[in-house]
Amino acid sequence: HGAWGGAEGRRVPRRGRFLYEPLRVQQAQQMMREQALRDIAVSYGALVEEAFTAREATTSLAEVEGGSYTVRQRPPSYFADESERLRSLAQGELKEFRLGKNPTKIAGRKARVRCALVLLRHGQSVYNAEQIFTGWADPDLTNRGREEARLAGQLLRASGVKRLEGVYTSLLQRAVRTSWLALEELDLQWTAVHTTWRLNERNYGALQGRRKAECADEHGLRQVQRWRRGYAARPPPWDDDTLQATVDRRYREAAAEAGVGFPPRSESLEDCTARLLPFLNETLRPAMAAAVGRARAQA
Repeated sequence: HGAWGGAEGRRVPRRGRFLYEPLRVQQAQQMMREQALRDIAVSYGALVEEAFTAREATTSLAEVEGGSYTVRQRPPSYFADESERLRSLAQGELKEFRLGKNPTKIAGRKARVRCALVLLRHGQSVYNAEQIFTGWADPDLTNRGREEARLAGQLLRASGVKRLEGVYTSLLQRAVRTSWLALEELDLQWTAVHTTWRLNERNYGALQGRRKAECADEHGLRQVQRWRRGYAARPPPWDDDTLQATVDRRYREAAAEAGVGFPPRSESLEDCTARLLPFLNETLRPAMAAAVGRARAQA
């Protein structure tokens, strides 16, 4: 933790372990400055010495058409380093889980699994971090949310998942990006990702984009809890401005499929169940049955 910048009033906060420590950043910046200045001198003036290479970098000499060239090797990737750290973390978490949940104590028939449904929540979004009702609003993941998504992929990998038949997600970027990051950690980027509005988060209506504490102060905590937990209770609906700001071209096909009444301006849990059932019965269940059939055929 800390801040970037030296002058007061021009300092930018740093976000913990999601950035390198200041000394390492300063060293990297200094290396880049020296490299750029030396390369400019070599490019625009007489070649009087070999191209500058920082002591920490590794180099090799390449022969190309009779000429010798110093080739700098790329430094380790931060993304690759993070993948290795998350892989180790995932293996530790999985080991701890297995020790706490002894498979011999789990009731039910022990049989070979032909097909499994993995339910994965999206990583932390900007609205989650700020305790804001999200609904159909489309905030991106925070740095923490991105790490959570990548760790989920590593946990699946550590669990032995080597193949995915498909991924189903909502039309909201926090969910789509979570699936991308998890698939990358699994090295299954080619897996088909299917999006559907029926997996969207519940529409919180007029509560969308407002802080939860603010809504509790205005409407009372009991009423807000009734809207959140009551099965048939709907929050106040969107106004026209919120509707126009939220429903964009990504919902064009959804509007044609859903017909009259789309989009909902507010939803209860009962409404969410009603719009989810067609996806479960007409899309997911047949897809799982087909996956089981393919697994049996290959056994």
